Amino acid sequence: MNLSGFSIIILSLVCAVLATDIDKIEWGKHHDNKEVFEILEAVNKRCPDITSLYHLKYRDTSGNERDETPRGNKLHVLAFGTSEPGRPEFKWVGNMHGNEVVGRELILRLAVDLCLGHRNGNPLAASLVGRARLHLMPSMNPDGWEIANDPSAPGRRTEVKGRQNANNVDLNRDFPDLDRRIYELERAGTGPFDHLFSNHTGRCGRQPETCMVMKWILTNNFVLSANLHGGDKVANYPYDESRPDSPNAYSASPDDRLFRQLALAYSSGNPAMYDRRYACPAEGGADGRPNPFRRGVTNGAKWYSVASGMQDFNYLASNCYEITVELGCKKYPPGNELPRYWEENRQALVNYMSAVHFGIKGQVTKAGSPVAKGAAVITVDRIDTDGSVLPILHNVNTGAHGYYHRLLTDGPFAVTTNAPGCAPVTKCVMIDNGVNLERWSARQVDFHLCADAAATGSGKPRQIDSSCEGVLVDGE
Repeated sequence: MNLSGFSIIILSLVCAVLATDIDKIEWGKHHDNKEVFEILEAVNKRCPDITSLYHLKYRDTSGNERDETPRGNKLHVLAFGTSEPGRPEFKWVGNMHGNEVVGRELILRLAVDLCLGHRNGNPLAASLVGRARLHLMPSMNPDGWEIANDPSAPGRRTEVKGRQNANNVDLNRDFPDLDRRIYELERAGTGPFDHLFSNHTGRCGRQPETCMVMKWILTNNFVLSANLHGGDKVANYPYDESRPDSPNAYSASPDDRLFRQLALAYSSGNPAMYDRRYACPAEGGADGRPNPFRRGVTNGAKWYSVASGMQDFNYLASNCYEITVELGCKKYPPGNELPRYWEENRQALVNYMSAVHFGIKGQVTKAGSPVAKGAAVITVDRIDTDGSVLPILHNVNTGAHGYYHRLLTDGPFAVTTNAPGCAPVTKCVMIDNGVNLERWSARQVDFHLCADAAATGSGKPRQIDSSCEGVLVDGE
């Protein structure tokens, strides 16, 4: 896919100024937790037809429902678009580390621009909101933000003050360590290699913020996500944790090609990130050495190993693909620099949200009725030039009403759907994500399982669709 195609998408959402609260927001300052909620609430009130405002909840180890952080804050989310079946779900998460604040402010400004742009008939805003459901969480760690801004708390907020939550826990080291589990499965040569976390009780004993976000990830059928950090300029992709026998080595996931494409979708929209001349001082900028991140992207483990992080939990526990974006050299820049960060990142934000339409989507039915959530598994093989197949050992499951989304790079793929009691069905597709972006939709590939008696029953041979004729070798 030609990434330069993204340059035609320009984020110019606000066409007119109306005299209401969200038109008067000062973007050259930081906004405290109270102001963050007020802005989200004001956007919801201005655009009630396309937004909904909610906050996260979880159940503790005693089964009690909780919805607050240790300091009594809530994790607020503003969603754009309707939750109609089959619509791809996307999420932004900001301020996971309380002293890394740029993402928090970018998400707030994005919310305002999407609302005003939609109201003023901007075609880009209409497409972004009308063809996907976008969930915006400005702050995952509002307690940490308060600590970073508490003059009585020790430390400097530009370094580590406020990084952890109020219980002094780094939230990006508090998720289940599924990387360790996947590496064990790799060594054993057995699956599954995805959806590795199941919590049948629904109870959680980790940090409240972690528990709330884990439930959010596992109960929604998110397709794509980004976690916005600060302190460098790079888009980081899985795996984040090094393999046991290869510390600080590149640790590729089964979807490595795809993750590199997703990371480039972001970095290519931010010249200060993409161009190797613009390194942060800690990475060589001070003495003229080049930025080590080629084209502004990096494999997480190659950079430094992170165990129990949120990014890899998304990928290994759910259908969601997530990257981590370091938005700039300063974790807590002065307020008057925030407009510059917005200008640097606004195009990248659009690029990345648009990538939710990469690959394929569709509905799976069984004997004419939609399958249940998780009742069918979609596997993918990349088709090589000689017609042989290269399995991608990472599957996605159906969501509600049998709908699924599977992000893919450009190229030919064989896609197989499996459900108990039915013969598997394979179809072959050629993906062109440039076409997908032009129509704001992944390619539609539906599957009809148990369509007749010959395809019904356990152990039935796989049915290969006519789309694979002349493509696969010997019906592989």
